[in-house]
Amino acid sequence: MAARRWVIGFTPVCLVVAALGAGCHGGSQPSAPTPARPDTDVQDEPPPSTSLALTGLSPDAGSTDGGAQVLLSGSNFAPGARVTFDGLTAPLVYGGSQFMITHPPAHAAGSVDVVVTNPDGSTAKRVFSYASPGSFDFNGDWDAVESGEEIVFRFTIRDNALASLTCRTAAPIALTPAPVVTNGGFSFSGANGARMSGRLVAPSQAIGEINVPVCGAISWYAERHQ
Repeated sequence: MAARRWVIGFTPVCLVVAALGAGCHGGSQPSAPTPARPDTDVQDEPPPSTSLALTGLSPDAGSTDGGAQVLLSGSNFAPGARVTFDGLTAPLVYGGSQFMITHPPAHAAGSVDVVVTNPDGSTAKRVFSYASPGSFDFNGDWDAVESGEEIVFRFTIRDNALASLTCRTAAPIALTPAPVVTNGGFSFSGANGARMSGRLVAPSQAIGEINVPVCGAISWYAERHQ
């Protein structure tokens, strides 16, 4: 059986039965499969596991201020599953039987258990590490989006300072003096009300707001090139 997925509120949106080659096609019904002839030389395959499993966190570290976007991967996440970081409930922004996306709450530095709890009481856990955002290596090139995948602007942090900003296809804007990143945060104000602020929420994730011609006035999410 293929993975189930649901969105905010765990409202089911699609259930794909791969064995029948069926998908979501406006409610059309798949034709019945042709029964296979028995083969006495082939042993029956064991049924797929129905046990809850949490196999990965990406990223597995984030800021003590919280706010990172963490992808949980595993199997048999059920509608109504709950995610906690050291007992603190984390909001879900996407849910499915194999993947969930959440934002960790603020927490003191250190390692904590991330626990997924299904409505039937079954649990699975992994370890997540909190660290001061000032401890992250945030130098490099960053791509920022408002929503979806279209890049709205890019910025570069060099020598722990915001060195340049490029909105869409416009020429890069050199920032002089370059705003220094302090404890994972940065901001600047320019002519005609132009401004930008941001904070690091994980080693390769940042969030903030910008109001610059060409870029527009938006809240943004950015990832650093690896």
